[in-house]
Amino acid sequence: MRRNAKSLKVEITTDQRTVTGSSNLLSVKNQGEENLILVDYGINAEKNLYDELNSNVNFDLRKLRIVLLTHVHADHVAKLPILYRNGYKGKIILSKESNILLEDILRDNLKILIEESKKKAISPLYGEEDIEKVLKNTEVVEYKKQNVLKISEDLVIEYLFYRNNHILGASSIFLSIKRNIEKVNVLFSGDWNNKCNILKKENHVIKKAINSKKINIILESTYGSDINKIEKPNFETILLDEMKKGKKIFIAVNSLHKSSEVLSRIKDLQEKNECLFKDYPIYLDGKLTNKLNNIYTGILKRNFMPINIKAIVEKSERFEALKSLKSIIVSSSGMMTNGPIRKYLFEFIEDENSTFIISSYCSEGTVGRYLVESFGQKQRTVELFGKKFDLKATIIQVKNMSSHGTGGEMIEEIIKKIPEENISSILLNHGENKVREKFKNLIISKTKLSEEKIFLYDSRKKFIFDKNGLKKVIELSDYEPEKKESKDKKEKCETHRRVSHKKNWFLISKEISK
Repeated sequence: MRRNAKSLKVEITTDQRTVTGSSNLLSVKNQGEENLILVDYGINAEKNLYDELNSNVNFDLRKLRIVLLTHVHADHVAKLPILYRNGYKGKIILSKESNILLEDILRDNLKILIEESKKKAISPLYGEEDIEKVLKNTEVVEYKKQNVLKISEDLVIEYLFYRNNHILGASSIFLSIKRNIEKVNVLFSGDWNNKCNILKKENHVIKKAINSKKINIILESTYGSDINKIEKPNFETILLDEMKKGKKIFIAVNSLHKSSEVLSRIKDLQEKNECLFKDYPIYLDGKLTNKLNNIYTGILKRNFMPINIKAIVEKSERFEALKSLKSIIVSSSGMMTNGPIRKYLFEFIEDENSTFIISSYCSEGTVGRYLVESFGQKQRTVELFGKKFDLKATIIQVKNMSSHGTGGEMIEEIIKKIPEENISSILLNHGENKVREKFKNLIISKTKLSEEKIFLYDSRKKFIFDKNGLKKVIELSDYEPEKKESKDKKEKCETHRRVSHKKNWFLISKEISK
């Protein structure tokens, strides 16, 4: 008698710990062969760029069949060249706008990596030739058009991209893994926003996910604990108040998207406050920042630049901005860890007539997060880049410019759009632990979904799915080799190995049945 083939199973893991370093690895076994699908592959910016998390590929690239990208922020794409450096030859699938922006993001990240590698006297994680391989292997897909990757006669991967308003080109991705009559459905929200001042487009309705049974949702949660958009402190109000005080103003932005959003809002303010802005020259600092804004202008076919804005692309041009007593300087990076904003910090952090406005989310361990917390706690001595400063400048993080949706918005626009009986699981990623816990409780309170369907998704867990939805959760913990375990206990555990050029990393997993 012929034995029946094993049922379809899909395993999903991630290297992501909290917010940055997005990656989702899906493993599908078919006829004894493992097939891997990767959704995003970004760098972790919370710690050392050269730690083992960023340096290593912890899966077999020979088994990687396809890479899908939600958008091109560095924490979602900056590790892609490492794949090709280590032998990957397959395709990277992304939206048209993402494809236009990808090259500049990768090359900018390489500059940062080279700078860090020189300090550490080590080789960069990758080089220009690896970026070229990435760019040669991108494949653009249309929104809302179903695409099929045939792995074998009985195993196919279907994927659809839906536009969301996080940044230009950002997508939510619906993925359906099918073997014969069995299938596993996963919706990746990606970084998600419901509305955006500068894009002026509606999010696509995720029809395929809405109509699918046993859907599993991997949902971002950067601001998942918030029900509504936090409007205070408000960017427009803060900027005008600081201008009325005659302050020198520095606005920290991400080069991609957030700089465009800030400039668009400044232009709107200019039209209503001509007299106030008359005495305030505006500068946009950074080659990449200026280039990306030109790209945004071209794609959107709309001029959102403030009147009489001056571009700073060379060091000599920065002198004019520095000597001006009153000015608005928009500069990267948003988390203040890299980019020209560091130069302004060195020059003006001890100047009580200066104000630094942070327009973006700042991860734990970043300069921006450190300064916001220090200023809030009235800490007057801070250490930046190995030097101590007296914190006399004003530090303000505005709350009404987020490119991420709130928990309340995602519940209404994603979760409640899908019949509750069709939701198998919700995996909360891309958020700090406390925020994800609060988001989980918020979902439970605002829906009829049970606690057993909602999980915190990070590097500590592996999720296993079959045709009926979520089947098992495997909890991962660090293995301590000096502790001896019984043979029986070892046989009950699943061991995962991560290999680095320095040492081996082991993980022991504990199975939790649903």
